[in-house]
Amino acid sequence: MADLQGFINHSFPNLPSLERLNLTADSISQKRETLVSKFNQTSSVQIDNAVLLVSKIKEILGSTASDDDKIGQLTQLRHDYGSTDFMVNVIQKFQESVAIRRLQMKSSLLEAIQHQGPFSINSIKEISSNASQLADSDVNDSLHGTIMDLIEEKKALLNELYHRIDSWDKMDSKDISHFVDINSQLHDLIVLQTLDPVLSDSKFHLVAFESLLSTNLQVKFAFHFSGKKKTNNISKPEWWVDYLLKWLDHHAYLFNLHFSVSLKDTIYQESFFIDHLITAVREICREKICSDLDMLLAHENQSLLTHFIGELRRLDKSLSDNFYWSSSGFIDTFILENDQVFDTWLQNECRFSFNRFDDIINTDLQAFEIDLDSNLKGEVKSTKSSLNLKILIENTTKNYENMNNLNKQLKFLSEIQLALLNSYYQRLEEGLKSFESIYMKRPIDHNSSLNASSIERLFRIICSLKFMIFQLEHWSQELVFVSLWEVINKDRSATDNSSSTTFFYSIISHYQKLVKKCNHDLILIMEREIQSLMKSYFSLNDWPSIENPDSSLSAELEFPVKALANILTFVENLISTADYLSFKKEVSKLLSAYIISNIIHLNRFNHAGVSNLKYDVQHMWRQLALPKDESYRAITKELALKH
Repeated sequence: MADLQGFINHSFPNLPSLERLNLTADSISQKRETLVSKFNQTSSVQIDNAVLLVSKIKEILGSTASDDDKIGQLTQLRHDYGSTDFMVNVIQKFQESVAIRRLQMKSSLLEAIQHQGPFSINSIKEISSNASQLADSDVNDSLHGTIMDLIEEKKALLNELYHRIDSWDKMDSKDISHFVDINSQLHDLIVLQTLDPVLSDSKFHLVAFESLLSTNLQVKFAFHFSGKKKTNNISKPEWWVDYLLKWLDHHAYLFNLHFSVSLKDTIYQESFFIDHLITAVREICREKICSDLDMLLAHENQSLLTHFIGELRRLDKSLSDNFYWSSSGFIDTFILENDQVFDTWLQNECRFSFNRFDDIINTDLQAFEIDLDSNLKGEVKSTKSSLNLKILIENTTKNYENMNNLNKQLKFLSEIQLALLNSYYQRLEEGLKSFESIYMKRPIDHNSSLNASSIERLFRIICSLKFMIFQLEHWSQELVFVSLWEVINKDRSATDNSSSTTFFYSIISHYQKLVKKCNHDLILIMEREIQSLMKSYFSLNDWPSIENPDSSLSAELEFPVKALANILTFVENLISTADYLSFKKEVSKLLSAYIISNIIHLNRFNHAGVSNLKYDVQHMWRQLALPKDESYRAITKELALKH
C-alpha cells in the first residue's frame, strides 16, 4: 500500500496532473503486457530445456555404455545445464544404484567361482566375461586361483601324454593319436590363460608351450647347464647358446608340424607357432640367465659380462635370421629391462672403447700414417687411426642397433660414439695447431724425402678428416641412425630446419671446417714450394736478348716440373678424384700468379723471349696435366701484351 501511495504522489502531485491519468494508465498497461510476454517466453524456453534434459538423461541411462562412461556423460550434462538440485540428485541416485548392482554382481560371481563346479571351459568363459566388466580385485584373485587349479590339472594330463611319445627327436607317425589328445589339452590351456585376469597380460608367455617343453628341452637344459656340472660355466655362455640353437634347428619344424593346430580357434590363431615356442624356450633359460648375470655383476673380470651379452646378441640375431622371431628378445628381456645390468654393461663398453681409442691414438706410433692400400684409386685414403676408429664405432653400433629401447640406444650413441668422434676431432685440431707452429715456419728442404715433408704431414690430418667425413655421411644413411633421428624429431615443426638434417650433421660440419683450415695451409705451403722451386727460373734475365726461339724446356724448369709432378702424383693417390681436380686448379692458379708477377711483370721480352716463355708454360701444364683454365689463359693474355 505504501508503494502504491508513493507512486500516486510522485505521478500526480497536483490537480492538473490528473489530466495525464489516461496516458499514464495506458503506459502501465503496455509495460504489463511486455512483462507478461517476456515471462511467458522465458517460461517456454525453460520448459523446452527441461524436456530436452530429461530426454538426454533417459538416453544415457538406456545406452549400452559402461557405468563409468554413463557417470561421465551425466557429469557433462550437469556442466552444460547447470548444477541444479535435480541433476545432482540424478547422478547421486545412479551412483548408488551402480554400487548396489556391483555388490550384487560381485557376490554372485564369488559364489559361482567358489562353490560352482566342476568347471567347463564355457562356464569359465561366462564368469571371466562378467568379471572383466566388474573389474574387482577380489573377484579377479578368486578367478585366477580357480583357473590356475584347472591349468595344473591340464598340465598333469599333458605330462602323462608326453611320456607316451617314444621319441621327441623323431615324433613318429605311430604317435599320431597322442598328438590329437595333446593338441586338445594344449588348446584348453591356451584358452584358460586368455580367460585368466592375471595371466592374460601380454607380457606373459603361453604356459601351454612351457608345458610342451617340460619333459624334453627343459629337463635336458637343466641337466647340462645347472648345478655343479662342468658345462655350467659363466665364462662360456656360448655352450648353452649353441645348445639351444642346435635344439631349435632340429625340433622347431617338428613341433610346428604336430602342435601348431593347438592355436586354432584362439586369439593367437593368426600368430606364428614358432614365435610362441621360442618365447617358451627363453623362459626356460630365465633362471639360469638371471643367476649368471648376478654372478657376472660381482665378478672382478668385467669382460665376462660383455662376452655374455655378446652371446645373447648373437642368439637374438640367429633367432631373427633363421626363425624370423619378432618377439621381445634375450637382450630386451634380460639386459634392457635390468637397469643395473645395462648401466654396468654401458660403463664397461665406455671403458673398453676409450682404452681402445687411447691405444689407437697414443700407443700406436704409426697412428697417423696414411694407408695407401686402404681404398681404390679415386677414393680418399684412410690413416691407420681413422680406419681403426671406424671399426671401433661400427662395432659399438652392433651392440645396440637391434635394441627396442630408444633411450638406451641414445646412451650408447652419445656416451660412446659421439664422445669418440669429438675426441678424435680434438686430437686432429691439436695436430693441426702443432703442424702450423712447426712446419709453416720451417724453410723448405728439397733434399729431404717427400714422406718427411710438410705436405705429407699435412695430408695425414686431411686424410684422417676426409675419411671420417665420408664414414659419417655413410652412417647418416643407415637405418638405425635414420630411425633414431626420425623419432627424436617427430614432434618438431615443419619449419624447424634441424629436423631435415642427420644425426651426424653437427660433427660433419666441425670436421669440414677443420678441412678448410687444412686446405688453407696447403695452399700456403704450395705457394712457398713454388716460390722455392722457381728461384733458378726467376733468376733468368736474358728474355730481351734471346736471338732464336728454343723449342726445348728451359733447364731451370726441369727440377721444378719433376718436383711438382711428384707432389701431384702423391696427392692423387690420397684423395678423391673431385678433390684432386680442385687441388690441380689451385696449383694452376699459384703457378700462373707466380709466372705473371715474378717473370712477366718483372722482365722485358723480345719476340724470341716471349716464344720461349710460352713454350715453357705449355710444357709445364702438359707435363703436370694441369687444367688450361682461366689461370692458364691469363698467362697467354699477359704475354700477348709483350709483343
